[in-house]
This record gives sequence, structure tokens and C-alpha cells, in this order.
Amino acid sequence: MQNIYLFYGEDQKSIQDEVQAWKKKFLKKYPDSPNLSILKDYELSGLLNEINTPPFLGDNRLIIAYNLYTNHHKDDKYDKFTDALKEIPETTILVLIEEEKIAKNATIIKRLSKIGQVKNFEQSKSELKKSLIKELSKNEKTINPILADELVSNLNENPYKILNEAKKLSLYTEGNEITKTEIQQLVRFDAHTSVFRLMDDLSTKQTQKCINTLQELSESGEDLMMILHLVMRQIRLLLSIKYLKAQGLNAFDIAKKAKLQPFIVKKLVMQVENFPARKLQVLMTKLLEIDSKIKRGQLKYSKNNKTELLFELERFLLTAIH
Repeated sequence: MQNIYLFYGEDQKSIQDEVQAWKKKFLKKYPDSPNLSILKDYELSGLLNEINTPPFLGDNRLIIAYNLYTNHHKDDKYDKFTDALKEIPETTILVLIEEEKIAKNATIIKRLSKIGQVKNFEQSKSELKKSLIKELSKNEKTINPILADELVSNLNENPYKILNEAKKLSLYTEGNEITKTEIQQLVRFDAHTSVFRLMDDLSTKQTQKCINTLQELSESGEDLMMILHLVMRQIRLLLSIKYLKAQGLNAFDIAKKAKLQPFIVKKLVMQVENFPARKLQVLMTKLLEIDSKIKRGQLKYSKNNKTELLFELERFLLTAIH
């Protein structure tokens, strides 16, 4: 009987749902059991002791341990520990959870595949769209597939946000079909997401969409100085991605090197294809000039007086596209 399980992948919501199901099933069989252990901060020796401890007044122990590979694969005792897992007692069920991205050829996957069950919870955009549509359908709501795709993207393909916003749309919209206007009114996209969307539109030269996004940010009360700096940060990231791609790195290696989430890197890689390096450098220079004007007092800006900065940013977008 297999009693070692490894869950990893981008879809952390599904992983946590799976963990909750395991806990619920175990506690239903053994209520208030002392044989359930959830470990997040541990030493390898301590985990091994837990694994080898016999169950108390029960048939099994369930041990859920987080980030064995992420936190310990560089430890001197790591290889010896994973070898010891071959002798895990039949009474112990060990569930290992990796919260960070790990490569499909990582040593832990190779080793545990031989002695246990390894499950990759991949985060598919199509699956996220299905979960959005399914949640809306619970209240007899529908959404256009193109609009659903756009909503999933604008929520950074985050399963938790998608579920929460779907519930909100189900409760606070009137008709059966969710409209774009309702999404704009009800769904709260953070400034980072809006700037990412703005850069997407900039990369594909969709002038009006860029202007609309900027105006939406301004009207929603966002600090335009923060928006200016977020756009500058985005361009710095694109320049870094451009450089790392030129070095021959793939998306996974870029994510690791730049310390970014893989799904963010995927989007940046798509954006950077539409920007020559020279163009990005010119855009950065223009933004630095705007920033300098504000600091020198040549351009007036306050939360109550956005007009001049808003005009400069709109002009920047128009010149960036042409």
C-alpha cells in the first residue's frame, strides 16, 4: 500500500482543498485524534521521528509536512532522509506539500515517484475559466467566454480571487448574463493588475484601451505617482526579461533568477516580444524625465490636483504607441 504522497504545482488552492479533504476524512474516522500532525517549521530529524512514531490508540498516523524540498534539499542530511522514506512504517501516512514552484525533474519527484504517489496540480487557465463559469452558474448566472477569459487574466489567474469575485458578481448583479460594465463596477483590480493590463495594451498598440485604463485608475482614486512608478518598474522588469532571454534562459529559469512567480514571467515574456530593447530604454528615459519634473517642481501634482500629471502620462502613452 502506498502511504507517501507528494502534492506540488501552481494551483495551490486545489492543493489546499485536497489537504482539507484528507484531514476531514481522517478526523471523521478518528475524532480528536492525537495522530494527526501538521508540520511547517521542522528539522529533518524531527520529521523522521514523527514518521517513525507508532499511532496512539488508532491504526494510522497522518502527517502533513510542508516544503520538504524547498526548505531542506540543500541540507547535508537530505539524501539520507529521503532514502529513509523507503522504510516508512505501514501505519504512517505521509503527505508532503510543496508551496513553491519546483521543477518536474527535481530529485524529490524522481525519488518519491518510485516509492509513493506524486501529483502535479497544474494551474490551467481553461480550468480556472471553468471554475469561474461553474461558480456563476450556481446562481443561474452566465458570462461570455471572451469576457471570462479577460476576467481570469485580470485577476492574475489567482484561484482565490476568481472564486471570491465570482461570488460577488453572482450576488450583486441583476440580469442572468454578467456584463463588462458590471465587472468594471464590482470587481476590484489592484493597481499592479491594472498597470499590467495597461502594458499589455501598450505592447499591442491599443491606444484607447491604454487611455481608458489610465483614466479608470485616476477616477478610482489611485495615486498617479504610484502608477508612474509601477509603470517604471514594469519596464525595468521587461528590460530584465529581455536580457535574460538573450542569455538563453527559459521562462522557469527566468522566474527563479528574477524571483518572480512563473505565471507573471509567462505574461512578461509575451509582452517583451512586442518591445525592442531600444524602445524600452526610450520609454524608461521619458518616465524618468516626468519623475524628475515633479521632483524639481516643474510639474505640479497632488492628490487633489492630478491634471498635469494625468496629461503627461496620457501623452507618454500616445508617444509610446506611435
